[in-house]
Amino acid sequence: MIPEVATETKVRTKHYVRKYFRTTPSRLALIVGSIALILIGLKVLTIFRIQQDAEVVTPIVPKEVKRHTYKSEERSSQCRIEQTTTVISWEPRVFQYHNFLSDKECDDIIAMGKGKVQPVYEYIKETNEYVGSENARQKRVQISKKRTKWLDERIALVTHVPPENIEKMNLIRYNATGDLGDHVDYFIKGQNPTVDMYIRRSGYRIATFLLYLNDVEGGETYFKKTGLAVNPKKGDALLFYSLDLMGKLDPDALHASKKIKKGEKWIATKFLRQKKYVDEHYHSTYPIGHVKLYIGDPRKNNKHKNAKVANIEIAA
Repeated sequence: MIPEVATETKVRTKHYVRKYFRTTPSRLALIVGSIALILIGLKVLTIFRIQQDAEVVTPIVPKEVKRHTYKSEERSSQCRIEQTTTVISWEPRVFQYHNFLSDKECDDIIAMGKGKVQPVYEYIKETNEYVGSENARQKRVQISKKRTKWLDERIALVTHVPPENIEKMNLIRYNATGDLGDHVDYFIKGQNPTVDMYIRRSGYRIATFLLYLNDVEGGETYFKKTGLAVNPKKGDALLFYSLDLMGKLDPDALHASKKIKKGEKWIATKFLRQKKYVDEHYHSTYPIGHVKLYIGDPRKNNKHKNAKVANIEIAA
């Protein structure tokens, strides 16, 4: 039997529930509307906080680079050239830039060396003499960085190496049948105190930028590992790296210049360094060791006026 007090409490509870929580259309609409307003308010607050916390990012507008618009050396007129790039090899890394220079620019560079190129003499330490010939098949001259500032800036755009890291230009003329045997362009640390000084000053040579200044039959640039040869074409440039992707000397960069079949060949080379270039005496490094090369007869230099010279042509 249920007690009367408990029964009465139960009845009163049901009465209050029916009275205060009775669902009518108006109350239901009020409840739904209130919930909707709360949700909308929370959404607006969330968006406001996100906007407050968000970082303001200013879009970076890249500097416009007219890749195919170059000015001549005198900067007096513009030459519009369509430049394309060919991947010759990835191991070693070799790239050819077509139409890097205009015909006029090539002619102007050659004019810098007309009547000034000289034979190269090699110093032989064992015999303390210089070996070379006035009738050498290859002659060269160095052009100051001041005269080729415009060229360094252009090379920097395609190689992403600062202009100040680029060596002064070596302008080279090969006579008929002229060639250059297998060699590399990098330095080998520890071979010679002079080379070590060069490395301390400006770092290693990381790459070579070679410019073809005239059309010639033969005279291809040959890479021994790949067996590929690049034909000289006036206005084209060749970029090849002396260091691999790990920053180590790359022996696969071994290359040569094939014999010329007809005419003469004009090229210019620019070596790219790891650090700002400090002017140095001309030098080159070959696989068999460091070879000191001097432009012109060393006896015409007061420092070497008593030098012994063997009149022998070298493949420098």
